[in-house]
Amino acid sequence: MDSYVDGIGWASGYWGESSWGGSTVGFSSQLRLWSLDNFGEDLIACPRLGEICYWDKSNGTSTRSVPISSLSGASGTPAEALQVIVSEKDRHVIALGCTPYGGSSIDYMQVRWSDQANAADWTPTTTNSAGDTRLSSGSKIICGIKTRQETLIWTDTSIYSMRFVGPPFIFGFDMVTQGVSIASPNAVINANNAIYFMDKDNFYIYRGGIQSLPCTVRAYVFEDINDRQEFKVFAARNAQFNEIMWFYCSSSSDEIDRYVIYNYLENNWSIGQISRTAWDDAGTSSVTPLAASSGYIYNHEVGYDDDGSAMSAYVESADFDIDDGNNFAFVRRIIPDILFTGSAGSPTVTYTLKTRSSGSGTLVSSSTASVGSTTQMSNVRARGRQMRVRVENSDAANGWRLGDVRLDVRQDGRR
Repeated sequence: MDSYVDGIGWASGYWGESSWGGSTVGFSSQLRLWSLDNFGEDLIACPRLGEICYWDKSNGTSTRSVPISSLSGASGTPAEALQVIVSEKDRHVIALGCTPYGGSSIDYMQVRWSDQANAADWTPTTTNSAGDTRLSSGSKIICGIKTRQETLIWTDTSIYSMRFVGPPFIFGFDMVTQGVSIASPNAVINANNAIYFMDKDNFYIYRGGIQSLPCTVRAYVFEDINDRQEFKVFAARNAQFNEIMWFYCSSSSDEIDRYVIYNYLENNWSIGQISRTAWDDAGTSSVTPLAASSGYIYNHEVGYDDDGSAMSAYVESADFDIDDGNNFAFVRRIIPDILFTGSAGSPTVTYTLKTRSSGSGTLVSSSTASVGSTTQMSNVRARGRQMRVRVENSDAANGWRLGDVRLDVRQDGRR
């Protein structure tokens, strides 16, 4: 399915699927999200609520993966799981939210792991390191992610830390916090030696403990988000620009159409509108990020055009004022700080000053100025109780970077 359905009951599945208008499919009606991890040079894969599969690199790309239950020596393998992870140093295959050992029905709070360096053997014995545990806080596991020396696991109410402790317990589990969860299985990313994730109403960082990220666009994101399709939220990293991104559906859309960006070095936020359903940061497969949407793969951070056409780009500030808006401000000069890149002859950007006469007043474009690569100062004329600055450009074959916004501002009267 390409739409998330929360739970079971009236209209949760297809018409006539079960009793009149209802559905009994439960969590099996959820998005088919895949978890992938390396097992040496091979691949461990699991579709959410599906069986764990194994792909052997030595067989080549023409050979499909197979269920781990079909591997030589397979024993006690989970029939289905929500997610699979391979532990970093000890090479245990870990199943989150899976079929208990000896059971036939999935337990959404069950955690199991295979024998060390053996993806096929899941039967706990005195001679191997396979094992299991059941988490107690919450009703279902949402996701997990590897970080340095531990694996973090999110339930719908809590966060756990899973660490390798060796025999006889193999793994130890500690609750990190309660009352914090995560928006979706893919709403978490590892970057800058930290874990960043998005919950249902805030953003967080984990560096041995959970802290909320002060967010200047929090209301913009969470007051206009489609929480019925929250499982489509995914986090991405653009290391070239020190950015963490979350792609999500706005309240009027069932498909991803927006993003929010956090720059972890500059500690600032930005927002935008774009449709992307997958993202792979620059690395061994590509020198630039790759993203997908509507059956296409896009090469990001290449050139300055929209596939050969001029691309409009802008940066716009929030409102600012003098003394909490008690006085009017008058701006008469702009000192630009623009770095142009690209191949066009005479690139320019346009500064626009927008003003309000009151906090609830209409935003009006009061003055504009065209700025080129040799412009040292530009005269403008704008007066208002509150203001904002917009810098935009639509040149072909050119890019630009904005430094400090420097304005000649003085206190003024209404006239």
